[in-house]
Amino acid sequence: AKKPWFKNTVFVIVADHCASSAGKDEIDVANYHIPAIIYNLPGKKFRISRQCSQIDVFPTLFSMLHWSYRSNFFGADVLADGFKERALVGTYIKLGLLRKDRIMILSDRKKQAFYRWDKAGNSLARLPMQEPFLRETVSWYQTADYMFSNKMLRE
Repeated sequence: AKKPWFKNTVFVIVADHCASSAGKDEIDVANYHIPAIIYNLPGKKFRISRQCSQIDVFPTLFSMLHWSYRSNFFGADVLADGFKERALVGTYIKLGLLRKDRIMILSDRKKQAFYRWDKAGNSLARLPMQEPFLRETVSWYQTADYMFSNKMLRE
């Protein structure tokens, strides 16, 4: 705090899920609950308890700074009215979309499974497939893959 640059510096500290996040279930949801700290924004001190993802950190920060910008971020401002809570999670082989206590997990070879996540016991209970949830989950990852593969994320 004694350095001359401190008052003009915002610190963003974000953890990453641990190496064992694959866990005993398809995806160990609790291991994806990680801290993120945005420090040194004058007049801003609060805790965000909404379900969100690492991809939301910078859109939220930029909003807090009142910056206007063009972006193809997949993340969103967590503080915005209408923010639709969700978390995108994944391992090296599985991808998921978590909304409240429901999670759709996509696996290799076009397999998918839908679960209810019990936060207290950190366990997954299989549910009947919900096609709209499946389509939304697939769309997040297919869109990201398409944009990456077609070099559309460089702007």
